Amino acid sequence: MGKYNPQKLSWGIFTFFLLLYSLTLAPGVTARDSGEYQAAIKTAGIPHPSGAPFYIIVCKIFSFLPLKNFSWRINFFSALCGAFSLFFLFRILSHFYPLSIFPLLSTLIYGCSLSYWLNSTRTEVYTFKIMLLLSSFYLLLVRGKRNFAFLILGLAFSVHTSSIILLPLYLYPFRKESIKDSLKSFPYLFLGLLPWIYLPLASIHKPPIFWGTPHTLKGFWEYFTASRYRQELSHIPPYIFFLNLKKIFLHLREEFFPFLLIFLPIGFVRWLKKLPPLHLFFLLLFILDLTFFSLLPSSITHMYLLTYLVISVWIGFGLELMFRKKEFLPIFLLLFVCVSYPLRIANRSKDRLAYTYGKTILELLPHQAVMVHGLHDTIFIFWYLEWVENLRRDVISVNYNSFYQPGLREQIARIAPHLKLPPLEEIFRGEKAPLTLIWRSLEKFIYLNRDKEIYLELFPSGANIPVHYKGVLFAVKEDSSTLSSPNAFLHQIGVFTYPYIDGEERLILSQILYENANYWVFKNKFSIAKQLLLDTLKLYPFHHSVYLLLGSIMEKEKFYFTAIEYYRKAWLA
Repeated sequence: MGKYNPQKLSWGIFTFFLLLYSLTLAPGVTARDSGEYQAAIKTAGIPHPSGAPFYIIVCKIFSFLPLKNFSWRINFFSALCGAFSLFFLFRILSHFYPLSIFPLLSTLIYGCSLSYWLNSTRTEVYTFKIMLLLSSFYLLLVRGKRNFAFLILGLAFSVHTSSIILLPLYLYPFRKESIKDSLKSFPYLFLGLLPWIYLPLASIHKPPIFWGTPHTLKGFWEYFTASRYRQELSHIPPYIFFLNLKKIFLHLREEFFPFLLIFLPIGFVRWLKKLPPLHLFFLLLFILDLTFFSLLPSSITHMYLLTYLVISVWIGFGLELMFRKKEFLPIFLLLFVCVSYPLRIANRSKDRLAYTYGKTILELLPHQAVMVHGLHDTIFIFWYLEWVENLRRDVISVNYNSFYQPGLREQIARIAPHLKLPPLEEIFRGEKAPLTLIWRSLEKFIYLNRDKEIYLELFPSGANIPVHYKGVLFAVKEDSSTLSSPNAFLHQIGVFTYPYIDGEERLILSQILYENANYWVFKNKFSIAKQLLLDTLKLYPFHHSVYLLLGSIMEKEKFYFTAIEYYRKAWLA
């Protein structure tokens, strides 16, 4: 970069983004996996497969630093990893283009991209994974330290198993080594897998946050290979993968300031004109990262961070044509635009939605209540409140699929030995479709514990619900004194004033309204149900169950086709 020192500038980039992410950092727990990870770190437990053992170990050590509260410290760790990732990205690009402005442009664009920013301000494994991978890329491409690069790849796999799809990048001889030399470094990968020992060791002390059976050989292998998720993908038709690619590219207009996308094809064409080692490396990185697939709506905001990284590089490479003179005034203008565009959504400094949501529900529950959750994501909030904040330890939180999965059954037996679990042979007798198992096991569980105060959260409140339950949360009853209107709870915790909740979080919250609508349909109050369903669509327009419910009552209310039109417009938009 001419008279500018890339080494000093890389530290300037690190400092700027660490400050930016710290100022917009979530003050506590956020929705989805954040609560589970924080509870697992606090209790030295084991989160959902693959367990992220290296992440849990490092965060546990980091949590002892005297910085504010426990939850803030773990969120800050994500910010620190996010800033270091950008440090390594700039170092890599500036090494190959020392006289170009494009490394700075690409780094600034990526650091301000929506998904990367969001993941740098909350408890999640992804910025730690990206930091490890980019540091290994730096060692591989710049320093030629292939042994250490393989070691760090193993550590990245110990954070998130999707890292292994990048293995071909480490085997390819980008620095004119032979493939034989690459294979000689391969054993160092196994040194990076040592953190996996944590899983069976942690299971010995039987922590409250504990999935599966990693203390057994079969259970450990299920964690190590994340076989649960591969089974889910085995039934997906091939065309869904192409629709997923379409979804990713449509998402780019939210990910980046739309004007910048004009420079994406320009940068891509310039990138392909020549294929030196760096260009080929990033092209292969882009292709490999796109091979990953997830069914979760939220995956688009965290599973493709490396894809967005490469796209940022290409945008910067195209944008370089406008910055030939390397003047800092236009760069500051670009930085201002990049920061301002996602700021309203990415700023989580006042995000207390998950905490308020969980605490408000706990305050509604009687002493020693049992709460069965209809979604994984919401139970994580209550694990955090119970095991990190020590709130309402008397309330037992169990998940909807806990009654027929061996590892989760053990978890219930440890934290609530007084609860009676239905025998597995009774649950698996007859049809074994997942939905059937859920309802059958739930009905048997409620019947066996009919003397307990059992509440169902985010379950349909109409037909098919067992009769021996004390209440369905948010299925507002006509005699309710707690909530004044069907969606009062959402207004009470401020859902409609939170602009930064992403797709999966909106899906969870819209489920609350949807379950309210279920209740009023069951009571034949279709006008109330109609308003609730339309409110649901405002929160999450792609809520498929809403349209199914609308279809089921179309004979009684003629607004079904109006909703379908709303759905079509939402997709087009």
